[in-house]
Amino acid sequence: MPWKGAKAMKSEAIRKICEEKQIRMIDFKMTDIDGRWRHITIPVERFEESVFTYGIGFDGSNYGYAPIEKSDMVFLPDADTAYVDPFASVPTLTMCGNVCTIGKGENKPFDQYPKNVSLQAVEYMNELGMLVDVSHLSDGGFWDVARISRRPFAATHSNCRAIAPHPRNLTDEMIRALAASGGVAGLNFYPPFLSPDTDARRSRVEDMCRHVLHLLDVGGEDCIALGSDFDGIHGELEIGSPEDMHLLLDALARAGLSARQLEKFAYGNVLRVLGDCL
Repeated sequence: MPWKGAKAMKSEAIRKICEEKQIRMIDFKMTDIDGRWRHITIPVERFEESVFTYGIGFDGSNYGYAPIEKSDMVFLPDADTAYVDPFASVPTLTMCGNVCTIGKGENKPFDQYPKNVSLQAVEYMNELGMLVDVSHLSDGGFWDVARISRRPFAATHSNCRAIAPHPRNLTDEMIRALAASGGVAGLNFYPPFLSPDTDARRSRVEDMCRHVLHLLDVGGEDCIALGSDFDGIHGELEIGSPEDMHLLLDALARAGLSARQLEKFAYGNVLRVLGDCL
C-alpha cells in the first residue's frame, strides 16, 4: 500500500522538524464558514502518524459548518503545508488541511469548506473556458490544480525556484507538470523573484535570461512566456515599461533562442493556451 509508506515518510519529516526546531505545539488551521481562521492546537507529544489517516475530530457547529445534531466533523491535515509559525509565542508548527463530514465507511470532504469550494471552482472554470492562474497559490494549491484541471493552466507571473528561492516561484517538478498540462509560466520582473537574494532591489535583464533559459531547459519551448507584472512590482527595474522590452528579446537572442522560440515567448504560447481554454 504506497499511501501508508507516503504518510509514514511525511510523519517522519514532521517529527524531524519538531526536533530540529524544538517545537512544543502543533497547530492545525482551518477557516470557518465566514472565512475566519480557526485552530485546533495540540502539544507535540500528542502528535501521531494516524492523524494523517483518521484526522482530528471537532464540533462542526462551533464553526458554522453544521447544525448541532450533525456536528461531528473531522479535520485532515496536509503535511505538505507545514511551516514553523514565526508569530507564535512558543515554538509552533502549523498545518492547513481539509474538513470532512463523518460518513459510514469513509469520511467525505465537506462541500462548503473553502478549499473544496475552490476545487469545484476550478472544475467550473474548465467548463466555462476560463484560464486558471496558479501564480498566487501555495505549493499544495498548485498540485490540487495540476491534479484536477482538465485544461491547460498558467503561472502568469512566476519564475524558477531553482534560481531564486522565493516561495512564489516554481520548482522544477512544478514546471514539468505545468508544461505537461499544455500551460505556460510567465517571466516575472520583480527583483526578489529573479535573484537568489530574496531582498534584492534590482531587476536585471541578465537574471531574466537565466530564468527563461532554465524554463526552456526544464519545461520546453512551449512553456515559456512573458509575464512582467508591471502593475504589481517595484524596485530598480532595468525594464520598467513595454517600450524597453527589446532589451530582453535582444539578450535572449544573444543567449541562443531562435526566432521561433522568441515568438513563442513573446506572445505565441499565451495565445495558444488561451485558444485551448476558451
